[in-house]
Amino acid sequence: MLLIMQGHSGSGKSTLAKLFQSWFEALGHKVTICSTDDQFVKDGVYKFDPSKLAAYHKKNLELAVQCMQASHIVIIDNTNTCAWEVKPYIEAAQKLKYIVHFYRATGDYQNTHGVPPDKVKLMKDRLETLTVESCLAALAPWDRK
Repeated sequence: MLLIMQGHSGSGKSTLAKLFQSWFEALGHKVTICSTDDQFVKDGVYKFDPSKLAAYHKKNLELAVQCMQASHIVIIDNTNTCAWEVKPYIEAAQKLKYIVHFYRATGDYQNTHGVPPDKVKLMKDRLETLTVESCLAALAPWDRK
């Protein structure tokens, strides 16, 4: 199973992902949480660098695919606000015959990465309803005419 978390910074995605992980592990499953944010942690300190975002998203996708190939339950813990952002994960899941589920976190907590309120509002405003079909049909902004 591939579980795609969705929500703005501070919505509770990571907390819920860890809870889901513990539930599935208690049932005997191998579970991996794949979060692009983890790539920004160096020596225990989170330091966001927008110039590395594309490369880190690519690394996160590669990790997710490796874990799916190893038959883990994979939880994608990114904001995933738009369908096009999720498309590569869905494509990989389909190739590996994974069932895909989506979970939108809707809490409103203090975010742990210091994302300013105006940026959080932008994330909330661009949340799209995610389905396998909408993700597969989605185009990245640079691929739209």
